[in-house]
Amino acid sequence: MSTTRLPVVEAGEVLREASINGIDNICLYRVPPETQDASDSTTVLLTEVTEDLTNYGSDKFQDRNQSVELQIFFSTKEDVDIDTIERQIESIFLAKKWRIRLSRAHTVDPTTEQLVKIYYLDRTERNDF
Repeated sequence: MSTTRLPVVEAGEVLREASINGIDNICLYRVPPETQDASDSTTVLLTEVTEDLTNYGSDKFQDRNQSVELQIFFSTKEDVDIDTIERQIESIFLAKKWRIRLSRAHTVDPTTEQLVKIYYLDRTERNDF
């Protein structure tokens, strides 16, 4: 049987290994209090969305479809290259066999005034019983 790790942990490792210039913080499941008001830094928050067990046969499932929400809170500094950061994230996850299910329009966080971008990323893990 394959050892499936939590999708948020794997997505965090993908981002950390990529060392994308302009991303200051990568947070899993929650943004720590000391980072919440840091509008002068770019923070990525990864959380789990869904996990569907599919492709049943012989009283077993074969596939585990997992979804992760990736939120980018961009620094309010004017020198942040938003487009480059987004394109690098998209390319890196596609290269690692994740699919971009949804890319939401930019919004502004009412508390920090940071521009926010949200992606929904999917992957399928095959179980080997």
